[in-house]
Amino acid sequence: EQQNKQQQQQQNGPSKPTSSPSPLRSPATPGASSGSEFRILHWEALPANQAAATTESVWNNPLVDVLDIKPISKLELFTRAQAPTPVVRIRSAIDGRQQLLDSATSNNLLIQFQNTTPEALASALERMDRNILTGAYVQQCLSVLSKQATVEAVLGWTQSPGNDISKLGPAEMFVHVLASAPDAQLRLEVLRLSHSFQEDVPRKMADAQRVQTACDRLMSCRAWRRLLHHLLAVGNTINAHRNPRPAPGFKLSSLGKFADMRSNDKKLSLLDAVIEALELDESRHVDDLIELEPLLASAKEVDLKSLCQEAAELQSRDKGIGKVKSLLELFDKQRARLEALQSQQQQQQQQQQ
Repeated sequence: EQQNKQQQQQQNGPSKPTSSPSPLRSPATPGASSGSEFRILHWEALPANQAAATTESVWNNPLVDVLDIKPISKLELFTRAQAPTPVVRIRSAIDGRQQLLDSATSNNLLIQFQNTTPEALASALERMDRNILTGAYVQQCLSVLSKQATVEAVLGWTQSPGNDISKLGPAEMFVHVLASAPDAQLRLEVLRLSHSFQEDVPRKMADAQRVQTACDRLMSCRAWRRLLHHLLAVGNTINAHRNPRPAPGFKLSSLGKFADMRSNDKKLSLLDAVIEALELDESRHVDDLIELEPLLASAKEVDLKSLCQEAAELQSRDKGIGKVKSLLELFDKQRARLEALQSQQQQQQQQQQ
């Protein structure tokens, strides 16, 4: 049959090429209408190389070449509205620079960094200059890096072939410096921690010292211990009918219960009764307790729970000292790579000589 076809082609002359429909695609099938697209068919498609290597299968068979693929007229029932392609709006300023950010974001960035330049910011970030990168500046830089859409818009444009970084707008240049600087996020977090140490740690240490001083005075005050033991004895006496076994002590948070328990005529609290008994016995003990009042009032102003939480964060690996350790480890690795490179260069020079 092939020889007969060749003879007929030689007699009739060269014939026009005929296109045969592909078994995997339907060229006659109409596409989606304008403004719509086909929904996704979640199937397991056979790779092209695997389909070609397979012998005598439903996909690789001589009969496939002669199959007549009919058009499917109702495929428009399987379409959906075409999703708009996200496009970064690029506006050219008067000087020809590309403005990738909206006007509000761009203006805010220029106001935040009005006292510096992108070059100065890059240099200060590399040297971790605390004089330039103040606490407010560090917070502004971290705020810029936290806006993922802004960072991706600038980096996406700069990484595209043919785009010149020098053509970025002024605000975009600041974003590019922060986003492209090596380990910028870690450097800024360590700088923020450094400023926090200088500004907040002395205040926190002073608060902790106030609490510590009050605790030391209380522990060394004989009148305070005498009062607690009197309250313990009274409490065991009152609760004897419910719990015959006396309590060995009570939590300091229960002191308010002695003040809340009132006499039958509501004129006297249980705490008042104990204080009056102490005053009649030895009034100097009551005077010693009164002298502690200003010190305790000062310690009471300290939020002890918050203070303990902040101290734990400073010691944690993710938020505090651990950030500094991570940066130092990073510097050690960079120094090791640099020393290895220098050693390799020296060996090459010696071999050449």
